[in-house]
Amino acid sequence: MPPTRTPVPAAPPPRSGRRGARLALVIGAVVVLVVGVTVAAVALGVSTARSLQQDTVSRTFAGVREIVVEVDSGTVGLRPAEGPDVVATTVRHFSPGDEPVLTTAVADGVLTLRSDCPSFHLGCETEQQVAVPAGTAVSVRTVDGAIDATGLWTPRFAATTVDGPIRAGFAVVPDDVQARTVSGDVHLAVPPAGYRVSTRSVSGDVGVRVVDDPAAPRTLTATTVSGAIQLASA
Repeated sequence: MPPTRTPVPAAPPPRSGRRGARLALVIGAVVVLVVGVTVAAVALGVSTARSLQQDTVSRTFAGVREIVVEVDSGTVGLRPAEGPDVVATTVRHFSPGDEPVLTTAVADGVLTLRSDCPSFHLGCETEQQVAVPAGTAVSVRTVDGAIDATGLWTPRFAATTVDGPIRAGFAVVPDDVQARTVSGDVHLAVPPAGYRVSTRSVSGDVGVRVVDDPAAPRTLTATTVSGAIQLASA
């Protein structure tokens, strides 16, 4: 009688194979999750953009010697005025229920223009455009938004923002210019003259192409944490 053969059980799959399969499943799940979140974020942005409403408010002010602009979410643009009056034009972008609140006040020749969003929301921002008469001092503060000034005839200019670039150009020699941002570039263009220059950037290039004169009565100050600084003669 032939000998009886006992069946040999199949060897289990290598552990490395099982680990590889589990790893592939995990990676696949993560990819699906990331793609899903990205698609949802894009869809939310598109939906918000489509649902935004827009209106424009324009106001004129006389007898102003200084302008103060305060914006929490939005951009600020400054241009020379054609006459002695300040013309402030505000374009509001908002979703229903999140309209930016605009307030104005004039005291002792100081005009304050303020724009506040009721809450941190994708559907609330403003575009401020201000025509600045010659000889009017300017101070601008924003939380999230760029500040852009061109051709100003102002003795004093101060711009501060948390997140956004600052660009300012001057038609006449200013007495004092201060530009400060946390995240963004700073570009200043001033007429040829001697200036006391102060710059500081934690992460970014600094270029100074103006006459740096420690004894000059005029001052240029530019600081940023993350961004480049460029000072130039225009």
